[in-house]
Amino acid sequence: MNKRRSNQLFLLVMLGFLLLSPASSSARPEYAAAESRNCPYCHTRDGPPQLNEVGKYYGINNHTLEGYIPSPQTTPTPVRQKRSR
Repeated sequence: MNKRRSNQLFLLVMLGFLLLSPASSSARPEYAAAESRNCPYCHTRDGPPQLNEVGKYYGINNHTLEGYIPSPQTTPTPVRQKRSR
């Protein structure tokens, strides 16, 4: 094998290793414990590090939920169905 070919093989193996290794998480279980909440309270369904409205507030406000007021939840208006005779 020549030098270039061995370098390519090495890079391919390293890339495969990086892709298969577990990703590091930025979620902090101690935050959930400190606030007596579960992780989904601040994170989206996709999980860490994607934050929902609560998680963004928590991060911006020095890791506290003090003063947090949730946005009102809207429900979709039902669509009126035409009656068939």
